[in-house]
Amino acid sequence: YGASHILREMLTIKSDDIIGRIKIYKNLITGIQTCISGIPESFHILLKEIQALCLDIKIL
Repeated sequence: YGASHILREMLTIKSDDIIGRIKIYKNLITGIQTCISGIPESFHILLKEIQALCLDIKIL
């Protein structure tokens, strides 16, 4: 039921994840292999838009 697609979406680094892109670039340069994932920038934008509607959303 799409679980594999959802899992892949959750585990990959997105192009709009600014911090994730920087970490991956540094790891590629130094040769370190790590598994990192951050919060995409689009999610931060969504939170700001929700907060603009006076709704208080917290990340757990």
